[in-house]
Amino acid sequence: MSAKIGILSMFCLLLSTVGRAQFFNKEISASIKIERTSEFYTFKAIAENKTPSDYNLRYEFMVFKKDENNNTSKSSQEDRFFLEANQRKILSSVTVNYNVEGEIIIALLIFDKDDKPIGKARLELPNGGKTELG
Repeated sequence: MSAKIGILSMFCLLLSTVGRAQFFNKEISASIKIERTSEFYTFKAIAENKTPSDYNLRYEFMVFKKDENNNTSKSSQEDRFFLEANQRKILSSVTVNYNVEGEIIIALLIFDKDDKPIGKARLELPNGGKTELG
């Protein structure tokens, strides 16, 4: 009997974890668009409202750079914004030179009015600006 209860509680825990993982990007989607020019990559933080409701939201757009000595630096842009029903909006952008070396991670988080994360996107460039992006 106790084995059945243990299996049932594990199953419930698994379902709740899967349910929370699917919550991101469900109603408000976060994405990062890549544009390539002659010398630079431009990464655009984009929010898309997939619902018929309007939202007051907050975003944080972050760039982490790790050099050959494993020193990490972080730059971040954040702001509040309003997203109308079924609207797609560019929130911010960051530009990276092709010659930048080291690992670069670009992340976008979108938060609801209660400051809970509801949208996320992430890109990893293991070779910095020299990474081939499609």
